Amino acid sequence: MYRSGSVFITVNSLKDAFIELNWDPTTSEDGRGPEHIALYNCDIRKTSVCETHLYVKIRAREHPKGYYKTQIKFNLSKLPGNWCYNSTSPGHAGPQDLPYWIVSFTEDLQIIDIQSMKIQPTWMGDHSDTLGHQHIGNLIIPGTHNSACCVGAPFFTKDYVINQDRTIWEQLVFGIRYLDLRIACYFEVDDRPAFHINHDFIRVQRVERVFEEIKKFLERSPKEVLIVDFHRFPRPKKWLDHLHDMFIHYTFNELGPYAYVRNASVHPKGPTLNEIWAARKNIIFTHAEWCYTEKYLWLWPSIPHAWADTTCVLSLKQFLENFLNRDSTRQAMFHAIMAELTPTFKDVLLRRNKLRKLANDVNPNLTRWVKDWNHRVNIVTSDFFLGNDLINLAIYINSSR
Repeated sequence: MYRSGSVFITVNSLKDAFIELNWDPTTSEDGRGPEHIALYNCDIRKTSVCETHLYVKIRAREHPKGYYKTQIKFNLSKLPGNWCYNSTSPGHAGPQDLPYWIVSFTEDLQIIDIQSMKIQPTWMGDHSDTLGHQHIGNLIIPGTHNSACCVGAPFFTKDYVINQDRTIWEQLVFGIRYLDLRIACYFEVDDRPAFHINHDFIRVQRVERVFEEIKKFLERSPKEVLIVDFHRFPRPKKWLDHLHDMFIHYTFNELGPYAYVRNASVHPKGPTLNEIWAARKNIIFTHAEWCYTEKYLWLWPSIPHAWADTTCVLSLKQFLENFLNRDSTRQAMFHAIMAELTPTFKDVLLRRNKLRKLANDVNPNLTRWVKDWNHRVNIVTSDFFLGNDLINLAIYINSSR
């Protein structure tokens, strides 16, 4: 994987959601290089001709960057392996293939590489023999930015509020293991506080639904470890102590049994997965306000986030590289690179640089960046995460160490 002629599938971040073909265009030492790239509905090594459907086939040399956007729309009508949210049967362990297979061929039609697009609902447990002894702060953790901003925004704000097009459940089933949550508090008719996910000042969905999806996923995937980051508290502008305490108690009531409690002897790069599994826990909760992490030992300190606040891809890359080169970043238990572009206030007024467009600018580059940065990377977040291959790359690099 990730060698000469290797292939992977992504989904374009724009609304059309076309399948994208990606491959390494270089020629290997034995002179074998990809001549043809094709997209099929199944594994052509195992199925008969009558069951095989060829979506598209292209000449690799006509696309020297190793990238081609098809006109085939990504369709996820049902998750395989009993991983639909409402399924009553246990989900199958291991990667589960979707009906999209990419193949690279030599000139004489010998297969160089073949990969499916897949969900990875149990990838940490699947690789427990190689991942168990590793500290979580040394792993590459694929995450999403504004994770729960995936449904519910008012129509006129959607282009600048919705950062994901998959639910929390789907994100976790695909293999996301870091969730970036921004918490807001609203007061209902009887003046009782109700906690919601916000994108800045825009209300998106209730926290209750997000917690339900997390809980259901962990019930079905007991060896997966999540980092749930209470990254920001945008509403009200000033959270009083009693509101923070109410939210913390609410969270503990809902997800407390999964919370991994920190201790004074923890390694500088956090616990190993074996240690987390031995405690029969699944979630490391981090909190933006240090005073509450001092008060509640199941809340971990705030994570350093690298946010470039730019609309320029090159500026984003340079900012993230500078962040990764800092001594303080290397010494921190966790760190998160926020690998997304941010529209300006003027962009919103002029209806330009919408979030999908900006994600489409970044995502085709992001897999290659992280592959090059490799061991320096911990948490990586992105918008419209199916536009990159970070989940499979993280699994590959983590299990190869």
